[in-house]
Amino acid sequence: MARSRTAFIAGTLTDNPLAIGATTMNSAGLASLPAIASPNIAVIILDPTGSAGAPEVVYVTAHTGSATSATI
Repeated sequence: MARSRTAFIAGTLTDNPLAIGATTMNSAGLASLPAIASPNIAVIILDPTGSAGAPEVVYVTAHTGSATSATI
């Protein structure tokens, strides 16, 4: 397993709030994330400044390049 490293991705989740137990998230900001395929992952921190609650770490397990949704 390898981690995909991207310097910075910003955006607003269109499925906000993201439901507990959600397996997909959607955001125009995900279009800049590279393609991710099993067994690789990308780590994303939701709300890293904690402006709307505690930051949360999610693992992207599948993403197609330029797509605006990802499996988490």
